[in-house]
Amino acid sequence: MRTLIFAMLLSTPIAQSYADDSADKFFAKMEAEALKKLERGNPNQKIDAASTMEAENAPKAAVALAPLLAHKDRDIRFGAADALWTLAGKDGDISAAIPALKAMLLDSDSAVAMQAAGALASAGIPETELAGARRRVLSGPPQSHDVQFLAARGLIGIDPSADVLPYLLAYYFDAVEDAKLGGSDDAVELATNAIEQVVVRNELDTIPVLEEALSATPAATGFLLEQLARFDPKPADWVGLLLEYTDQGYRDTRATAFELLGNETEPAALSRWLPKAVPLLEDARLREIGLDALDDAAGKSDLGLDALAALAGDAGAKREHRLQAIEILSDAADTSQHDGVAAVKATAYPIWYRLCDSIINQQSPDDDEFKACHGDSSWLIADDAKRARQWADWLTHNSNVETKLLFLGQLEGMWSRAAPALPAVHAARQHADPRVVAAAEAALNRIEPAWRERRARASAPAPVATPNHDVERPATGSGRSGKPADGAALYDAIRTNNLAAVKKLVRADNVAVPVQFGQIPNAPLPIQAALNFCGVPQSAQALPLIVEYLISIGANPDVPNADGMSALDMAKYACPESIMRILAGAPAS
Repeated sequence: MRTLIFAMLLSTPIAQSYADDSADKFFAKMEAEALKKLERGNPNQKIDAASTMEAENAPKAAVALAPLLAHKDRDIRFGAADALWTLAGKDGDISAAIPALKAMLLDSDSAVAMQAAGALASAGIPETELAGARRRVLSGPPQSHDVQFLAARGLIGIDPSADVLPYLLAYYFDAVEDAKLGGSDDAVELATNAIEQVVVRNELDTIPVLEEALSATPAATGFLLEQLARFDPKPADWVGLLLEYTDQGYRDTRATAFELLGNETEPAALSRWLPKAVPLLEDARLREIGLDALDDAAGKSDLGLDALAALAGDAGAKREHRLQAIEILSDAADTSQHDGVAAVKATAYPIWYRLCDSIINQQSPDDDEFKACHGDSSWLIADDAKRARQWADWLTHNSNVETKLLFLGQLEGMWSRAAPALPAVHAARQHADPRVVAAAEAALNRIEPAWRERRARASAPAPVATPNHDVERPATGSGRSGKPADGAALYDAIRTNNLAAVKKLVRADNVAVPVQFGQIPNAPLPIQAALNFCGVPQSAQALPLIVEYLISIGANPDVPNADGMSALDMAKYACPESIMRILAGAPAS
């Protein structure tokens, strides 16, 4: 109970404020004790105190530690330089110790000299001023790899990279082996950062140094291959070099080699490395490497397509591997990937279709196999009409409501390009689920905007001319090949609500003939010209009567224009309901 009450009290704002205040007092006390040791303590105590200080006390620490940089005890000199390096790394001002640190660059102990160089570099001293001391360490008696690394790292960008890199690699190999035995990864990160700084300089004479180091330790080979891949141009026979490591027993090295080969997608390169990647699909231990490699080549080569299909249908394989195989086949057939090869996509599509048609026909959108198959189906069929028919087929045969909603939504997104799917979409209006009916009608509104009026028009009796229309009949014959109506005059008549003028210009023999507009191609039919005035207030008075007249003498609003869209569907977007009723077969009021 006492513990519970204490915990509750600590959770209150007052308790939190008390805790914050206590923490501030605690750290203030610690800082005061450190300053006291810095002023009065022995050398080791001063070093320890300085190592725990924040940047604001760096000037005091620099004053206190500067004399220790010349101490006879090597460990004292090293510790003092190390503490100053730490403070400088915190942006602390250690300027009081800089003269002593510069003198320390000549220290007989190379490790001490490099600690001083590190502190000076962190304090802002240019590396060019420290280069001499670093070169002396590398050219002098053999040192530990740690010390050589510190010296070489400071010479990156100053000395030739090929001279610096071997020291960085030696330290890196030590760090990798130590990490394998449970050591910290910090040293590995430090070394890799330094090596990457060398590689990014793209000095090609460092390539042989890296190539020679590939065999040093398997744990490092993958990283070194990645660094070689960054050079421009790549090493000689780059594909051949990587192929040497695709058979390595060290799995990570093999994976890296295939990952880098995945970037080599020229036909000549693919013909060399794909034959080594495809067999990996048969080995459960290496299958993931093979799948990743084939994923990089999707759509660029037909090698491995049959093996992927076999894996996708292998009930004994891991589910994630089967799904990835399907996804790679989908990518291989994806026509939106313009960097692929058309012949390969044409080969991949029937393989994908044999595998996925039954899945999409039977499963729901939530099933993983359906997702893998359907993911890129929008682009597997480049031709709009063929795509619409395929989606219509899946819409018809899959009884799952969610699947029907999915394909109706996709067809809706195609707008009028989904016209080949209209029979299936109309059929979906008879479904028992109201959601499917609503989705079908939403799709029809996009694909065939005037579908309701079209149905009404089909069932309405044929229009009969009334006395009000005073229809102008052709002088002779009954064909519809009379002289085109004058386009400019017709537009002016419609604009000014002049029904009589329209009747003189448009008769039963030319109502189905495009109007004459000089040399303008794709001129509209009279009914299309009239419907273009929907929404124009000045023409609203007589427009219903004009449209009714044109319909009565045989105008067909379903004839498509140059863009493939009928006047009836265009009118649905612009014309008032009164006009739509006339187009559907009702008389003007």
